[in-house]
Amino acid sequence: AVIGQGEVLLTGKPEDIEGSLSGRLWEVEIERGELPAYQRDHRVISSRFKRGKLLVTVLADDRPNANFQPKFPSLEDAYFDLVTGRTAALNA
Repeated sequence: AVIGQGEVLLTGKPEDIEGSLSGRLWEVEIERGELPAYQRDHRVISSRFKRGKLLVTVLADDRPNANFQPKFPSLEDAYFDLVTGRTAALNA
């Protein structure tokens, strides 16, 4: 199960939850100042600092551009997908 703010957001086997994102997650390293443009142009589900750059994970059916690399899905990615999707829906 994936839980957020005390609610069950998704149930299922971990491998099935992760598998639902297979082939749809992409990562790219960017400069911090580029993040707003990436958030505008892509479905960014998470970002974190790595070696002074931002490592951004986006959800897309196809590789957004040649700079993106495929990312192996995790339960954390599933959580961020659910939470960012709910937040976007609430803000729409």
